[in-house]
Amino acid sequence: MFERRVTIEDLVIPRCTEACPAGVDVPRYIRAVKDGEFDEAVSVLREKLPLPTVCADACFAPCEEVCAYKQFGEPIAIRAIKRAAMDKGGDAWKERKKPADKTGKKAAVVGAGPAGLTAAYYLASKGHEVAVFDAFPKPGGMMRYGIPNYRLPEERLDKDIDDILEWGVTYKGNTTIGKDITMDQLKKDFNAIFIASGANGSTRISLDGSEKKGVLWGWDFLRDVGLGKTFDFSGDVIVIGGGNVAIDVALTAKRMGAANVQLFCLEKREEMPAHEWEIARAEEEGVIINNAWGPKKILGEKAVTGLGLIKCASVFDNAGNFNPTYDEEITNKVSANHIILAVGQAADLGFMKQEKNINTSGGRIEVEETGLATGEKGVFAGGDVVSGSDSIIGAIAHGR
Repeated sequence: MFERRVTIEDLVIPRCTEACPAGVDVPRYIRAVKDGEFDEAVSVLREKLPLPTVCADACFAPCEEVCAYKQFGEPIAIRAIKRAAMDKGGDAWKERKKPADKTGKKAAVVGAGPAGLTAAYYLASKGHEVAVFDAFPKPGGMMRYGIPNYRLPEERLDKDIDDILEWGVTYKGNTTIGKDITMDQLKKDFNAIFIASGANGSTRISLDGSEKKGVLWGWDFLRDVGLGKTFDFSGDVIVIGGGNVAIDVALTAKRMGAANVQLFCLEKREEMPAHEWEIARAEEEGVIINNAWGPKKILGEKAVTGLGLIKCASVFDNAGNFNPTYDEEITNKVSANHIILAVGQAADLGFMKQEKNINTSGGRIEVEETGLATGEKGVFAGGDVVSGSDSIIGAIAHGR
């Protein structure tokens, strides 16, 4: 069923495969889907992706950006083809992949997001005993507690995670490193440690009035929603930020009953870091996007009544660095009952304070480019805690 002849296409690395951080063989699984061989397509995806269903729903598809068919108009809908493969394919891939003999070695993974789960999967498949530690009750990290359910349904995420845990990976949830268990203890109990704790906090900016009632922070808000918390968004909501998290925040606020949601960002429309299809979706659902405005002051006495804004003249300087300039003569005031600041994510590295051999001075863990080793023997790191807020597929590549 899985036998086929090698063709010339197999000897050339296509641009779509090259663009994929995980190196997924895109043409092979597309050909398999075209031929109706959905099990084969899943097997191809599984060669490089332990989270293929997640990627079918939530990958930003860098492969499509370089697709050769763009010269004729639209690229091939690669992510949609991946979704078809995962929806129609089965578990025949498991017959191919057999776990290696037990090595007797133990590995600890800190963080159960895409990088951590990927590392756990490949470590377990090589015969190592793997335990994954995470502060959240369920595995998934930002995939479960940062990406809204309308974008990545929980049952689809669980399918991928269950397949990973089947390989003997142990999940230890509700466990905070530095509080429930120390790094020193992990070093004693395990032969190697992979830190993939992510960027699971909101970047705080200095904004007059940000302490007022009715002010929330973007990633924290999405996390709390993922944990089951509800919010009363009676009245108007303003979201500050121009990235994908800001779009997720705006659409989540809409779904939680906000009558009117406006998004304000420094960037012009073409400069927004959010993906164009995400922006279009937000507008289709009634989110009003206001470009080239910066927040100046949150209005109100004890509770939010509105936002003072100033016109943004430019976001980047001539060298391409983030360095906003403003037109002081153009200002605006917009009324609101709630303001959510979604201006970035940050890693919590408090548990690394005692690690003298690991450099975290830039708010990230410094690692060797090849191998992802830190300055401490036996300790490695990857994902957003190394790269900054990136993507699921980028984190998977680090974990692998």
